[in-house]
Amino acid sequence: MRSYKKELVLATCFSILILFLSWIFSLYRSRPRIVFCNVGQGNGTYVRTYEGKNIIVDAGPPNNAMLVCLGREMPLFEKKIHVAILSHMQSDHVGGFPEIVRRYEIQNVYLPTDILSEEIKKTMIDAHIYLTVVHQNDVIQIGDGERIEILWPPSYPSSTKTSLDMNMFSIVANVCIYDRCILLPGDTPFQTLVNSVRLPQQVAVLEIAHHGSQNGTSFKLLQLIHPEEAVISVGKNNYGHPSKKVVDLLKKFQIPFKRTDIDGDITIPL
Repeated sequence: MRSYKKELVLATCFSILILFLSWIFSLYRSRPRIVFCNVGQGNGTYVRTYEGKNIIVDAGPPNNAMLVCLGREMPLFEKKIHVAILSHMQSDHVGGFPEIVRRYEIQNVYLPTDILSEEIKKTMIDAHIYLTVVHQNDVIQIGDGERIEILWPPSYPSSTKTSLDMNMFSIVANVCIYDRCILLPGDTPFQTLVNSVRLPQQVAVLEIAHHGSQNGTSFKLLQLIHPEEAVISVGKNNYGHPSKKVVDLLKKFQIPFKRTDIDGDITIPL
C-alpha cells in the first residue's frame, strides 16, 4: 500500500513538473522576437509580435528547413500565421511555402506581383488564401505600434519575359515593432536601394541583401542607414556568398553581424 502511495506521489510530482516546464517553454516561445531561420542558401524569417501575431517573410528553399524552424519557434499548438510576405518568386525564397501552407492556416499573403509560379498559385487556390499585391509606400498594420512598411517596389512590370530580373522588384520591407525596425531588403541590388528606395535613417537590424552578394551592399548603403547590427542569411553555395567585400565593409563600419551558416537560427529580441 505504501509503495502504491509513493508511486502515486511521484507520478503526481512528475506531472506537475512537466506542466510547469511546458508553461515555461510556452512563455519562452511567446516572447516578441525576430528569428532569421537557418534555411540553407535562401531566406526565411519569423517574427513574433507583442500582440501575439505570427509573421513570416519568405519561406526558404524547398527543403522544409523553414517548416522545421517554425516548429521550433512558434508557440505550442498555434497553427495560425497572420501575415506572410513573399519578397519575390525565386525558389530560395518561396520554395518552402507550399509545405507551410499545408501545415498552417495563413490569413494574408503579400507579394510584389500576381505573376506566380504554377505550384504557388495552385497551393494558394487550394487553401483559399487571400493574396494582396503591395507596392512602395504601402503599410501593413499589424497592431498598435506594429507595422510593416513596404519600401519597394513601386510596381511590378506586366512583362513575363524570362530576361526579367526578379531581384530588381524584390520587396524591401521595414518591419517596425514599436521603436525597433528591421530592414529586410530581399535580393534587391544596392544601386536600387541607394538610388530609388526611401530608406530609414537608422535601423536596429539590417538583413544583408542577397545572402551577402557584393551587389547587395555598399559603403553608401551602410552609411545611410546606420544599422546597429546585421544578419547574413546564407548557406553552402557556389556563388561566393557572403562576399569578402561585404564582410570587410561590415567590419570597417564596426557593425556586429552573424551568419546563419555559422550561427544557425539567429534570434533577436524585440
